[in-house]
Amino acid sequence: MDINILWQKTDKIALGLSGGVDSIALFHLLVTKYKDSYKELVAFHINHGLREQSYEEAEFVENFVKNYNVKFYKKELNMKDLARDSHTSEEMLARELRYDAFEEMSSLEGGVKLITAHHKNDQVENIIMRLLSGRSMDYNLMIEEKTTIGKLAVYRPLLNILKADLEQYADKNDLKYYVDLTNFDIDYTRNNIRHNIVPLLNDVNATSFDNLIIICLTLLISQNLSVKKQCFSSSRCTTA
Repeated sequence: MDINILWQKTDKIALGLSGGVDSIALFHLLVTKYKDSYKELVAFHINHGLREQSYEEAEFVENFVKNYNVKFYKKELNMKDLARDSHTSEEMLARELRYDAFEEMSSLEGGVKLITAHHKNDQVENIIMRLLSGRSMDYNLMIEEKTTIGKLAVYRPLLNILKADLEQYADKNDLKYYVDLTNFDIDYTRNNIRHNIVPLLNDVNATSFDNLIIICLTLLISQNLSVKKQCFSSSRCTTA
């Protein structure tokens, strides 16, 4: 399995390790096939405290990482005890707190490049979710391979890989992982898209995932060219 190496050999990288198949497979790849692609690897685990099973998962992840002599950080968020305003979904709050925790742990390491295990299925779900939510076509509909969140440089090396391939890799290498049962609750918009809309795409065309991604890339390139054209024709543009 080939991933996109988005960091340098001199970089210290930190993997956000949940215990699910995606991040477990990526961790295994990083400590085996890609062990020479970075200077040092550390692992970050966030327990949102929303499920009883999450404490069992946290213990499993910690023991799993120790088998490879990788430094491990964990943080419990206890989200059940946190209040949120009516305009913030549980998913949005969890993401905000998760990246705050990642940034905090990164500072303890003197700064790292954060690696997440988002894959091609996540990319397609994200595109559909943003389209159906009425997101402007002037906005990037895709998950970016490289981005900055707060003070963190975030890299996503699995965006070219299907979830099914990660599951096959985990099975082939006898990797244990946990399945978050809340991911099957279709009351959550993303889960509804994942289980009821995304599977229909492959029924229409086996290359539907790639076709959708190519369309979004084409739109993004067109938008960038349009911005550059406007900039060249405007006296308000400045150069750094």
